[in-house]
Amino acid sequence: MNMELPVLKEFVNQKNVFVAAHRGASGTHPENTIAAYEEALKSGADMIEVDVQMTLDKRIICFHDSQLGRTTRGRKRINQLPYKALRNKDVGTWYDKYFHRERIPTLEDAIDLIKGKAYLNIEIKSRKKEFNKERARRVYEIVKKMDYLEYTLFGSFDHKLLKIMKEHDENIHTAAIKVPTSHLMPSEIKEKTGCEAFVCSIDEVNEEIDRDCKENGIYLGVYSVDNWYEMERIKKYQVKTIVSNFPSTTVPLLYKYFPQKVEF
Repeated sequence: MNMELPVLKEFVNQKNVFVAAHRGASGTHPENTIAAYEEALKSGADMIEVDVQMTLDKRIICFHDSQLGRTTRGRKRINQLPYKALRNKDVGTWYDKYFHRERIPTLEDAIDLIKGKAYLNIEIKSRKKEFNKERARRVYEIVKKMDYLEYTLFGSFDHKLLKIMKEHDENIHTAAIKVPTSHLMPSEIKEKTGCEAFVCSIDEVNEEIDRDCKENGIYLGVYSVDNWYEMERIKKYQVKTIVSNFPSTTVPLLYKYFPQKVEF
């Protein structure tokens, strides 16, 4: 691993604002594939966001949906299939025939690629009647085994799950993603979960959320910000993380819309 990469806590304190590549460079490459992650690294994204699901035999794979059908053939749910039935699925052709060789990566595959080059943001999916706690435990175990806890941010819409993870290991970094129907302020969620960051959509962010984050020491993340117009919309807020599908577009715009602060 590149030991010059500071731990996430130090990096966030030092950096004014940075880009997290949403599902990799998902605007130009098939989401949650090695190709998308590699492109995000080339684009200069400081963090790579991945979605994870758990297979029938408890393997953790990088995949957004709870079932097949949108990005690969099939209709079954991920938790009904063993990893061997999924590992050779084509997850690139749906986007473009050029990516026909892309297969579903495991979380280990993603960490192997990213390690020492960028920070990792894992969104842990949570749905009713699924083994959410076990999925979170397996994700945590993998990241710990691969010695990447200090470089990883765990995020979820399931704030109770984040609280459980934080109680298990108070040193991990967590981000609560805003539930669209919830009116809780970031500080209220922090009090309940111990999260350090709050993430919301570009249509949800407002002055009240921004002020609440600033007053309570909460890092603010906004998704998805993909062009100069959307950069213009959020530049008035104290955003720490810009979640983008097009990191090759947004990374070069950072210093124009979010110039480095000058300290005396």
